[in-house]
Amino acid sequence: MSKSNDFSWELGLVLFLFVSAWLFRQLRFLFHRFGSYKWPSVPATVQKGSLGTVAVDRSWHAASFLGYEYLVEGVRYTGFFVLYGDKELVGQLNESLAGKSIQIRYDPTDLGSSFLASDFNPLFKGLSADQDPDLLRQGLPFDIKSTFGTRLDR
Repeated sequence: MSKSNDFSWELGLVLFLFVSAWLFRQLRFLFHRFGSYKWPSVPATVQKGSLGTVAVDRSWHAASFLGYEYLVEGVRYTGFFVLYGDKELVGQLNESLAGKSIQIRYDPTDLGSSFLASDFNPLFKGLSADQDPDLLRQGLPFDIKSTFGTRLDR
């Protein structure tokens, strides 16, 4: 066996492992997301986010990385989502959504795990909303401020 054949086999194995890990993470997110439709819902307050861009399907889009907070059993929890699409609309919504109420669903077995109740909220004005961790990682670090008057990290 030649050295080039050995290298091809190793490269193929590394590529297979990389794709398998990525696919596992995506499938885990999707199953978790689809299972959330059975979870209870509560209102959440949108927090102003940061502007940036996200790569979706090999193209770049203007994006607003937003947070939200919600109360369950008197305890505050947070979640994050990204809105992307038209640059002007993304900028407008980044400003105007802060303080607005949206519905989210939370996992009754893990109260800190939540998803938007609908990715097609009329408040989003046709922009795409997503909570895919790979998209959220493309944003700047988020410092969520509580609308209840205190920081959540205390």
